[in-house]
Amino acid sequence: MVVFATIIMTFACAYFCLTPSSNGIGVNGVPNASLTFADSMYFSVVTISSLGYGDMHPMGWSKLLVGIQVLFGLFFMGVMLAKLTSFRLAHHVSRLYGSELEKQLERFGGRLDNCMQPLSSAMLDLNDAFSETPGHSDLKERLPSQERLQLKLSKLSSCCSDLIDYVDSETERGGFFESAPVTTMARLAERIQPHLISLRQFIIGLPSGLMDHALTIKMRRDIAEIRAKVISLSKLVEVNGKNEKIKSSYSVLRSMGEDIPEGLFTRPVLLADREPPDQVLGKEDQPESENDFAQGDK
Repeated sequence: MVVFATIIMTFACAYFCLTPSSNGIGVNGVPNASLTFADSMYFSVVTISSLGYGDMHPMGWSKLLVGIQVLFGLFFMGVMLAKLTSFRLAHHVSRLYGSELEKQLERFGGRLDNCMQPLSSAMLDLNDAFSETPGHSDLKERLPSQERLQLKLSKLSSCCSDLIDYVDSETERGGFFESAPVTTMARLAERIQPHLISLRQFIIGLPSGLMDHALTIKMRRDIAEIRAKVISLSKLVEVNGKNEKIKSSYSVLRSMGEDIPEGLFTRPVLLADREPPDQVLGKEDQPESENDFAQGDK
């Protein structure tokens, strides 16, 4: 608007100064002897807007100025209309994008909620199975508990991986943290917290002597993956988030993830992915070759 007004004033001054020399504004083919600056402003406005009432007309060099001013007017009026239209369109697009983000985040929240109760039950069953029967004679009875927990951990790990991939992808495209609903983001953090609490309590609650027997390598990898993905998500929100309340919520979430004792489930152990080591050693006193353990670690 400032540029538009400046152009009108500049050309009005030019018309006013050129009129006495018969190169400005004329009426009926002769220079307008009674021209005032207000008349020049009026002529400049009707020229830049392409109205051209016809009561005044350009003469001499002013014809060139009129042509230039008309082009300026068409350009700037087109730009202003495009700006107004794009502003309204951007507003509606932002609302649609925010609605889609809310829907997707709620979908991830629903998946997290669906994992909570089955995972807690599976961890409790496994804890009970290994606490109540510490001997090696009931390993086959413990395998179903291990398989159930493995399935639930894999499901939660998959959900966390999909969530961080989605948020990371949308962040790279831009506009995610500007459009993501604050309430939904906060609720998502609240839905993740119980999982971290349960995992920490489960790991710490396992008898130290039975840790290697209770957790298979696949379980350990899934727990490590869950922990890493939650920490990555929290750091991403802390760095790119626009709302301090949300950043604070995910800062707490990151601390909870880091509180899970990583060394308890990531240290190297001689475990097969699906089979506790005692069951392997129960068949043979020693492995057939050194590669057997290497393959189990993989």
